[in-house]
Amino acid sequence: MIKIGILPRLNKDLHRYVFSSYLIDKMREHSLIPLFLFDEKQFHECDGFILAGGGDIDPLRYGQKKHPKTNLDDPELEKMEFAVVSHAHKHQMPLLGICKGMQVMNVFFGGTLHQNITQHQNMTHPVILSDKTELYVYSDHHQCIDQLASGFQIKAMSRDQRIEAIQMNQILGVQWHPEVEKDSFLLTSFFQEVAAHKVTKHQNR
Repeated sequence: MIKIGILPRLNKDLHRYVFSSYLIDKMREHSLIPLFLFDEKQFHECDGFILAGGGDIDPLRYGQKKHPKTNLDDPELEKMEFAVVSHAHKHQMPLLGICKGMQVMNVFFGGTLHQNITQHQNMTHPVILSDKTELYVYSDHHQCIDQLASGFQIKAMSRDQRIEAIQMNQILGVQWHPEVEKDSFLLTSFFQEVAAHKVTKHQNR
């Protein structure tokens, strides 16, 4: 069975960790196993990873002071998120970053963020893909990429010139939330990539 590692989110209102039911449902629709990650020792069990949304990255990681609107995430959870990117990059494993997940990727490789923007909270809007076609997506974020890390290609932009999708080899990040879409071509393609990676890995043993 194909296992995709996912991390929890800290729900500050409930004072506990939770996992995205949207992602879990999407994986199960494709007969995939969501592997709930609480320790880096679990990474070797995964065939791929998804980093979903969450709080804000500590701006000290990209050399900035904290903006008044920056809402820091759990530091131990954030440490795990960066460890996932490191592991996926080192072992050339498929990794999808959603919302904060894309921002983590960018910061890990040396990029920076805008700490507070407007007009991207709880809204559906078009993004322009690299082939110039438009796709309507759902977004809910107040931070975004400022300086793009070296090695990434921009795969989508918003009409207000915000970076919406980036890719470096098997690492893909999107600023929107494909997991809430009824039929997400992006998630389906990622799941197929994870399956192909597992087959290739076994053939090369």
